Amino acid sequence: MNDGLKQRIVGALVLVVIAVIFLPMVFNFDAERIIDRTSQIPPRPQIEPVTVAEPDRPADIDYPAELDKAYQFDQSRTEVEAEIAAAKQQPGSSDAEMARDEQPKVQNEPEPPKLSEQNLPEGWVIQVGSFKEQEKAQQLVEKLITDGYKAYQREARRQGYFRVYVGPNIDKGTAQKHQQDIDRKYRVKSLLLKFES
Repeated sequence: MNDGLKQRIVGALVLVVIAVIFLPMVFNFDAERIIDRTSQIPPRPQIEPVTVAEPDRPADIDYPAELDKAYQFDQSRTEVEAEIAAAKQQPGSSDAEMARDEQPKVQNEPEPPKLSEQNLPEGWVIQVGSFKEQEKAQQLVEKLITDGYKAYQREARRQGYFRVYVGPNIDKGTAQKHQQDIDRKYRVKSLLLKFES
């Protein structure tokens, strides 16, 4: 086969390929698609306004007279203010003496923490997350530390998982408060667990 014939055959093939690609773009062989543009939303319902009758007080019930007295005050506000001003003007009734007369309120001391088997106080930790990749666990630990939490990570008993903890706290109430703050701030569902050394 000579070169001229080869070039003609290749040229004819190229023209056929171009025609196959571009003719469907130019001519639309599919039937014209009709799109229904009418609204499918039902018409707005007609709602009639509802009138509610005023409540009537039952006539056959006897109300005690003390009920009306319960909402009446014996002294007016101005009378009470006048009595307070008179008490302040009396000699020997300074604020310091009044403060000494009042008994100091005894505050309940927090319970001493319970001791574990090793005679150590029981602590509480918050498990913030569990990761397969140690780098992700370390990133969360660093973020928690920069936000002021005592955070650390441990490898789980099942090898290959790294858990991130915050704590320990001796007071369970403080630990619960930190847990709520962490859940809200980091959008996680953390767990409150007993601390295991």
